[in-house]
Amino acid sequence: MGLQVGEFIGPYRIVGPLGQGGMATVYKAYHPELDRHVAIKIMNASLSEDPNFLSRFEREAKIIARLEHPNIVPIYHFSRFNDEPYLVMKYVEGQTLKAQMSSPSASFDQLLKNFESIADGLAYAHEQGVLHRDVKPSNILVDHSHRAYITDFGLARLVQAGQSTLSQDMLMGTPHYISPEQARGSQDLGPGADIYSFAVILYEWVVGRVPFSRDTPYAIVHDHIYTPLPLPSTINPAIKPDLEMVLLKALSKEPEDRYLTATELFRAFKAAITSTGLREVADNASPVVIIIESPIGKETQLSSATPIVSIPLPLPRERVPVQTYRAANAPKPKSGQWITYLTLIVIVGIVVLLVLASQRRETPTNSPPLPTLAVLSPTLSPSSITLIDIPELSLSDAQAAVQNNPNDPAAHLALGRAYWLQSQMTPGIEAINAGAILAPEQGIYWLSAAQMTETLGEIGGAVRLNMQALFVTPPDSPLYPQIRAAVGEYIYNTALNPQAINLEQVKNFGLSGWEDNELYDIMVIRSLISGYRLLLAEGAIRRMRAETNFAAEYHLVRGELFKAQDDITHARAEWALIATLQDVPGWINNRVTELLSLSGV
Repeated sequence: MGLQVGEFIGPYRIVGPLGQGGMATVYKAYHPELDRHVAIKIMNASLSEDPNFLSRFEREAKIIARLEHPNIVPIYHFSRFNDEPYLVMKYVEGQTLKAQMSSPSASFDQLLKNFESIADGLAYAHEQGVLHRDVKPSNILVDHSHRAYITDFGLARLVQAGQSTLSQDMLMGTPHYISPEQARGSQDLGPGADIYSFAVILYEWVVGRVPFSRDTPYAIVHDHIYTPLPLPSTINPAIKPDLEMVLLKALSKEPEDRYLTATELFRAFKAAITSTGLREVADNASPVVIIIESPIGKETQLSSATPIVSIPLPLPRERVPVQTYRAANAPKPKSGQWITYLTLIVIVGIVVLLVLASQRRETPTNSPPLPTLAVLSPTLSPSSITLIDIPELSLSDAQAAVQNNPNDPAAHLALGRAYWLQSQMTPGIEAINAGAILAPEQGIYWLSAAQMTETLGEIGGAVRLNMQALFVTPPDSPLYPQIRAAVGEYIYNTALNPQAINLEQVKNFGLSGWEDNELYDIMVIRSLISGYRLLLAEGAIRRMRAETNFAAEYHLVRGELFKAQDDITHARAEWALIATLQDVPGWINNRVTELLSLSGV
């Protein structure tokens, strides 16, 4: 539950929210007796359901609290509030390194000094046996005196012991900055993982863009593992051989081929910059994947900042050839790598043949169109739900509205939309996340955000935010039946038209949790049926359980699959099971009635 401005946590008075993510909510607070502001990170209540979480949290907090370095955000205190553990950290007022790197007024020499500070902080943490595991520009804070601080060591793993910590079973990292070994889900990580991520930041700064940027996080992760590094000089001709060699070494696929320490990397980087006389970086940054982070995501960002769960990577897709480069003294590929590459080629060939054969079986020459309802524009239908009235304001008016009414969720939504209309995506989602913390009804808030997102033409985001609205609404809430009905109908109607929705877009809209989302699985199956990809739909539905929390939706779609296969008997049997269930949304009963009518019953 969100804290209100003026509320106390021990001696700390809440000043306002700073951000919210899947692990924690962060507030700015004030300690009157010490006369200083702090940042308080309160771990989300859902984490405390794990019986081992509190002991892991305390162990992790002690690990980070022992890090004492001028370029690492210090931990002052940790305790519990209403059985929810929290950390009290130094409040750094300023901007992120990400913002500084994109600012045209940023000083070349100051950024270079900040990179040196980051290298020193990472090297110190590594000497203490602690990995960061999510090094990226948005996790570096720069205060008004231009000092850089590494933050968010809260999910770091104790390198020496290799024990499970808060990041247990998670492949932590951000797609654009993740190391190949993290992307592969390796549990045996060393300082090289952080050094690689730090090198990506340096590459981004001097080259003008990150090395790998594709349309989905999984494609980016794949490239970090398999795709040769794009030659910096082919993107930015100002990059000379000395500097290029430093980046190639630092971004080697194998950890043992990189620099041993972050300070060693920075010294080589600075020496190369000095020797080549580079004094100006490129301004040719390419757009990256837009991902919205929400209260169940990792952090408040609109960027490439999605934590990736450890799942099998997709098979390689066709790529534009990338020029490769290996210096005379660079290590040759290991023999095992050649075996991996050859095996991968064989697997891809087999998969292509199977897919082609499957398509021949799935799509009859003159397959009749599936009988469906007229596809309406997906909108919320239950009249009992009253959404937040979001005023349409200019950016300046929206900023003034938030300033005058900082606790008004509608003002934050209006500010988010105003930023988006100005193509300022990061501050837009920050405004929306800030409003979520203040909303008395989270489900209504996210439904309102979803409808706003749809009006901006982002159907994938609207689907994902609808799911978010359902997930944050407790099943025992009086609003749950209406929100479930509204969300389920919206998602179902969207899936009736497979051309209207990009499933990858839904997954990658930035909210974690979709991997175990039964409603998402049902939408995928219905979309496959709509596209007459029946074998794939059948395989997908076999992996589900009839005891799902969305049993009515499951039997509805399973019946439609039987109907598409001309098995009307089994289709009717599935639909009949819906009548035995309780609390079935009305739209499902209406849909079954229509399907039976179309079947001649």
